[in-house]
Amino acid sequence: MNDNQRVKHFTSQLNKALQESDLKMADIIKKIGIVPATFYAWRKGKILPRLSSLKKLAQVFGKDVAWFIGSWLFLIQLD
Repeated sequence: MNDNQRVKHFTSQLNKALQESDLKMADIIKKIGIVPATFYAWRKGKILPRLSSLKKLAQVFGKDVAWFIGSWLFLIQLD
């Protein structure tokens, strides 16, 4: 899977999680500890989250990290 496909997959899964959830974006952003611009960049596929944020994102939605990234491995900047 190339980088573009990875980003599309993550973005698709994030948007699916948002649709399935009753959580408000402001609450999600606060729980993850990021600024709104970062969350919107994730949703638009402009950037991918760091591992630490991805773990928090998965926890907020009650999903596994693997659900967001699928069966592919991608390089992320570690904290």
